[in-house]
Amino acid sequence: MFTVAVPAVFVAPVLEEFFFRAVVLVGVYQLFRRAVGIGAAATTAVLTSAGAFVLLHAVGGVLALQDGIQLFVVGCACAVLVIVTGRIWGAVLAHVVYNATYIALLVVGSALS
Repeated sequence: MFTVAVPAVFVAPVLEEFFFRAVVLVGVYQLFRRAVGIGAAATTAVLTSAGAFVLLHAVGGVLALQDGIQLFVVGCACAVLVIVTGRIWGAVLAHVVYNATYIALLVVGSALS
């Protein structure tokens, strides 16, 4: 379990946030900022990076609707943190907390079964 938990809680959030927020979010925002304005560019960037985040997690197999919605909300929240603060680390921390909570609930659920 430890070999799964450490990468899921510490490695994946850093890699995913740096790709989806620092590359995709910022890239889409910069691409659209002058053409459509700050607000529309931010909205487009948030939705694009969150959608791509969900798609990455669906690559391994079929994603249940509730899991897709949950991942989309997490992706949007992390993207908004980056847009509002201009920093990546809040999004990384939010993602770490989300993954750690998920793993903790899995462990507790397995222990109770």
